Amino acid sequence: MPLPKVATTVTGMAAIDPENLRLLMDRSGMTAAALAAKIEISPSYVSRILSGERRLDRKPVLRRRIADALKVPQSMIEARDEVAA
Repeated sequence: MPLPKVATTVTGMAAIDPENLRLLMDRSGMTAAALAAKIEISPSYVSRILSGERRLDRKPVLRRRIADALKVPQSMIEARDEVAA
């Protein structure tokens, strides 16, 4: 699977892509509750990340902890820029 392009917000910070995150969790067999326990946040916060309610564009440490828990490069959980041809 090629690495996704990293999307940036107006502030220049990357945001979480909920679809990429869910796919990577599924592939690793990790539930939302297990991810929450591993990175020491509440399961409800993980649920808000997966729903897109929390983008984590201003929380680089938490993005890194999620990527580390899933054993993937951080860029794989971040949103892609849509490039017009």
